[in-house]
Amino acid sequence: MCFCFNQHFLREVCGGCSLKGCCCMGKVIASLDPVGLSSFYWSQGLKNELICDSSFKSLLEKMELPFVLSPESIHSYLHHMCVAPMTPLQDCWSLLPGHRLLLEDSGDVRIERYWSVEESPAIPNASSCDPVLMIREQLLKSVEKAADSGSTIGVPLSGGLDSSIVACVLKHLGVPFTAFTVGWKGHPRTDERKLAEQLVEYLDIPHVEMELDTKSLVENFPDVVAALEVPIADITAYAFYELFRRMREDGMTLCLSGDGADELFWGGEWARDAVRENELAAQFKEKYKVGKKGLSLKDSAVLFLKCLYPIDGFYGAGETLKDWLMLMRPLRRRYPYAKAAFRRIEKMLLPCREPGARKRIFYDLNTEYREAEYLLPQFYKKDFFEKVRHASLEFPCFLEDEVSVDVLVTGMSFRSFLLENDLRERHNIARNTGGVRISCPFLDVDMIETVVGLRRYYPDWRWGRKFWLKEAMKDFVPQFVLSRRKKQGFEPPVAVWVKALFEHYGSRILDGVLSQQNIFTEEGLKTLSLGAGIEAQALDGSSLKMKYLPWKALVLEMWSEWARSIRGKGNQGYDNGQKCGKLSL
Repeated sequence: MCFCFNQHFLREVCGGCSLKGCCCMGKVIASLDPVGLSSFYWSQGLKNELICDSSFKSLLEKMELPFVLSPESIHSYLHHMCVAPMTPLQDCWSLLPGHRLLLEDSGDVRIERYWSVEESPAIPNASSCDPVLMIREQLLKSVEKAADSGSTIGVPLSGGLDSSIVACVLKHLGVPFTAFTVGWKGHPRTDERKLAEQLVEYLDIPHVEMELDTKSLVENFPDVVAALEVPIADITAYAFYELFRRMREDGMTLCLSGDGADELFWGGEWARDAVRENELAAQFKEKYKVGKKGLSLKDSAVLFLKCLYPIDGFYGAGETLKDWLMLMRPLRRRYPYAKAAFRRIEKMLLPCREPGARKRIFYDLNTEYREAEYLLPQFYKKDFFEKVRHASLEFPCFLEDEVSVDVLVTGMSFRSFLLENDLRERHNIARNTGGVRISCPFLDVDMIETVVGLRRYYPDWRWGRKFWLKEAMKDFVPQFVLSRRKKQGFEPPVAVWVKALFEHYGSRILDGVLSQQNIFTEEGLKTLSLGAGIEAQALDGSSLKMKYLPWKALVLEMWSEWARSIRGKGNQGYDNGQKCGKLSL
């Protein structure tokens, strides 16, 4: 859809969209679903009209603004995958999940939040109910609701817990479907097809196997970036690109995905670590009275780590600073530098009930953020760095009074890893490769509110990964899936793929859009164009092997070339001189 408004007159309405909304002054223009299975973009044109569309490509074709990358959004993108609600283009915005866009009678635009994970209502009598039983009942309802009876259903089946649950529940409900599994040619260690075949034989269901190779990735990479519509630096996007193409070829109209289970039931260790460390930090601060009149930072660091990792014999005999630094070695992946470790301890000892302290814990657990923090300042041109050095990189944090850390971390996990990245990526690819719809039972609003409501009373982070989910589904899912320990996640041969892409496309970074947008120094562009695995000098003087930044730069370069190519007529090229007024949000 596309809406174009001036301040007092509806100029154009075209197309259709699944988004709810209307076109009346003072009313809702668009209301995005709570979890972001749809997209919505908007901008203010040169003639002060409001241009909106559910497709970023369509929006670009109609915009008359100059092609200028937003410094703040690029800075955010290079630190994380997500830039929402910003887009890479200046004065162009996306609507966040659970938000609505309104046009006031005055012609002003207002963004309003109507739902968030943290504000999920409390469950009546939750303290006396059975969490496992409630989750089981709600998940069965969510799968049944998601399985539209008029659709031909395909299920991406990896053999892991989440996709296996969707397949097993569909089988239990008697809903016909076809399983699709992606494999990697020449990389059996990360190939999931054998795991999937075991469940396919158990359930006796139709099964399609796909095998991808590096050559096809290189050939199709520009099309994959175009299908994304916004730059999302996730190499698995290629797998979903081929998956949805094959689903459409085989007549599937609906993809039933296991997305959301990791974020909702804490399949990743970082979420449980964040809650655990937050609680321990609060207890530690209260017990040892860290501060000017209490323990020194170095002494408190030792005590805190002992509380955090209470393993017999782990720390040795001493409690000196030297001993502590030696003991950091087993935790090198989390604490790559002593200075970073000290900063982390300092942050941990802040009042942990403050939102800012809790958000900092999240960022310190994010390896992408740390790499960017150490390297980007020296890659940027001076003028660009001055524009972004004080930009906030924190994700939105929606709080109600007395919200628990468990609930807060769940909300952060949803927004950072799912709502603004994975779901948007898959929705756009599915739509742009044949029109396959995506439905996610784990992301049904009733499902989310059930789990979050229970989490207000039951600290499930103490009980292991996906404890509630495994207990709830043990009567539906075979034991060989529930007890599987070697399952890795959806993990293609990243190193091989990225190396091949840089060999073919890496040189574009040197003289492409990024070089013309005055973001990076000449030396910075050269370093990024060499690809992942290249060592760069960190701010503390140590050598750091890059993993994320070159890949993000390449995706951004390819996306920018695509975006520029579809700009509206008369707006080709790079006009850095024109200024456009920003909408006040």
